[in-house]
Amino acid sequence: MDTDRRTVLKASGIAALIGSTGLAGCSGGLLGGDGGSGSSGPESWQYDPSLLGDAPNAFFGSMDYATIYENREFFPEDTRNSLEQTDSSTPVNPEDIDYLSGVGGGTVSVMDGSGSGAGSVAVAGSFDQSTVTEEVESQEGTSQVGEYEGYTLYESSEVGQQVGPDASGSATVGVGDGALVAGFAFASGTSTSSSGQDAVETAIDANNGNADLLRGSNDYATTLADNIGDVTAGFGGVGDPELIDQFSSTADSQTQTYVEGMRAGGLGMALEGETTTFTVVVAYESAQAAGDTGLADLVSGLSSQVEQEEGINDVSAEQNDDAIVITVEGDTMTLLQQANQTSGMTGAGVTSMTAPAGGS
Repeated sequence: MDTDRRTVLKASGIAALIGSTGLAGCSGGLLGGDGGSGSSGPESWQYDPSLLGDAPNAFFGSMDYATIYENREFFPEDTRNSLEQTDSSTPVNPEDIDYLSGVGGGTVSVMDGSGSGAGSVAVAGSFDQSTVTEEVESQEGTSQVGEYEGYTLYESSEVGQQVGPDASGSATVGVGDGALVAGFAFASGTSTSSSGQDAVETAIDANNGNADLLRGSNDYATTLADNIGDVTAGFGGVGDPELIDQFSSTADSQTQTYVEGMRAGGLGMALEGETTTFTVVVAYESAQAAGDTGLADLVSGLSSQVEQEEGINDVSAEQNDDAIVITVEGDTMTLLQQANQTSGMTGAGVTSMTAPAGGS
């Protein structure tokens, strides 16, 4: 499956819109903030992906973009430059964006590698609907396909040409008053999928209170969101137990200790100017499985060493029922530089949070 986020955004005609915000320079996704017409906040867009089809793997994230943009002076130079990058040809300025919120899910076959997925990304803010509409309509291969709950829907004809010879896909964007929603769907091999339009319409329904949300419908996603809390930025992923258990069974003994029984992982970032707190959450199938990892005790034992690192003020860990919760508080610049150097902080990424103390 060669389909990725960049392909979907490009094909749906909103790459220029998203790119103008400098998101490429921000690691992770986010949970928090509010804004947008008729919106109760980022979480309101995060429907249960199983509404679109089988989704043992589910992902969600949101970004309080306004707060991040306002605090960009505390960020590493490359991230700050990316945030401040503007393009006169794009209809959305960074300062016009309140937040972004995304959700998706899908399945991968262990037997033949086929799979499918669907999801959406919503951008809410104070940008002008007519200006955004003109930009979307100017994209090659984009055509209007209808209206839905106050949103004008556009579909891209290019997606099917970009997802590969053994795959199919579709992408749709809905333009509303103060909100832009991009939806995608793809399938490869023997799998089938819903459509990008289904994803957009489901996101709109969720925002209007007419579709089940992931938080509350999926126990592990709920555990992640509850333990990450109210933060500036955050994301989470729930894994297919079959895939996780298969990986665990073939891993080395040390890795197996931390992965066995793992079901989800997430990261939150609470930004307060010069100081930031990262919260890493790993959810397991039971409190017993979480305790058997010894992860909370390991991090607690290493905390004094990690706190000697320049820019790190406090490190702590605790077990909260079936979840391990690790917090790292320190200098914003230092923590974001370290975050940018890692490929991920969920699941096995917890190790990278303790790596400085271990000398690796």
